[in-house]
Amino acid sequence: MVRAPSGAALTAAGERILSRVEQALALLDSARAEVADLVGDPKGRVKLGAIVSVGSCILPGFVASFRSRYPGVQIALREGMSDDLETLVVRGELDLAITVPPVRHENLTATTLWREDFMLIVPPGHRLAGTQHAVPLSDVADEPLIITANRPAMSAVETACATRGMRPLLVLESDNLESIRNMVEAGVGVALVPKIAMFDQSRWKAEFVAISSGNASRGVVIIHRGGSYLTSAAQVLRKAILEYSKRVVAPRVGS
Repeated sequence: MVRAPSGAALTAAGERILSRVEQALALLDSARAEVADLVGDPKGRVKLGAIVSVGSCILPGFVASFRSRYPGVQIALREGMSDDLETLVVRGELDLAITVPPVRHENLTATTLWREDFMLIVPPGHRLAGTQHAVPLSDVADEPLIITANRPAMSAVETACATRGMRPLLVLESDNLESIRNMVEAGVGVALVPKIAMFDQSRWKAEFVAISSGNASRGVVIIHRGGSYLTSAAQVLRKAILEYSKRVVAPRVGS
């Protein structure tokens, strides 16, 4: 420090030292905030992605339960197709995403939440309505089909039709279960949907029919870039999703 008629001033060396002190104090404040975050109630915004069927059938019940336990955590939900959600996680635009495998990026961590069968949804008065036993998917290979927009569903339909030497008569592919329900109830066709659609079964006038085809199923996973990328809020959200899936979802979908 040097003195001048106008007052004291830092030397060049003093300015460098002050800059380093300020940086050290900023790091100390950041470390204190992180420690407080770890030992206190998790707080903050978590960006969660989910395929639409999970978003509409599973997340309402889950979020209600989660919010009662962690009111300081805010969930920003984005719904979409698996491939798109995976890309957003890789870019860091989502913290977590609930998707269906396969996971394409090797640097992502994927944990299985549950496996579920697909179900047929048939309109009232359909010849399979009221069926109490599982039927092969090939039984509707010659009927207009509506499917959820995902790879496992399409693969199951193509395999079932191939056993009868036919090509599927697809009239609609949608990721919106509400639209699929309306289409089936209007008599547009029969639908192939994941079993979690039964979580909202009371809203369906159409009937659910079990499928005996062994390949008509899908896995559901939660993905993220790695533990070091997750805030404490994202970590508790991921843990809560795993617990809810094991306790509530898996027992109801039979996997």
